[in-house]
Amino acid sequence: CAFYYVVPYTSTSEESLVEHVRRHTADAPYVQPATWYISHAWGYLFLETLESLQSFFRERCIDDPVVWFCVFQNNQHRGSEPPFAWWQSTFQESLAALNNVVMVMHPWKNPVTLTRSWGIFEN
Repeated sequence: CAFYYVVPYTSTSEESLVEHVRRHTADAPYVQPATWYISHAWGYLFLETLESLQSFFRERCIDDPVVWFCVFQNNQHRGSEPPFAWWQSTFQESLAALNNVVMVMHPWKNPVTLTRSWGIFEN
C-alpha cells in the first residue's frame, strides 16, 4: 500500500499522507486527532486489514472512527525510523492518550502481530 499508493500520492511534498492532505488538499477537514490506534503487521494484505477494521467498527456501531494508522501517519519518504528516544517518549505518550487500540490479527489461528515486539509495546 505505502509504496504503490501513498508514496506516489505524496511525492510532491515528501510528507506523510496525513500531513500532505492537511497542507495541500481541500480534504484537510478530514484530518482530525485520532481516537483509535491500529496495531497490525506490515506483511498483512492491505485490503484484509481494511476489511477487519471495517468489521470491527461496524459491529460496534462506530460510524466515523478517526484512526492512527502508521502507513498514513508516518512519513513513507524517510529512509530511517525516528530514534529510540522518540518511540520511548513522544510515541508512547501519544499512544496512551488515544485510549483505544484495535489489533488486527491475521491469520486468526497464528496472528503475526502477536509475534512482533511492537505489538506488545503498542498494546
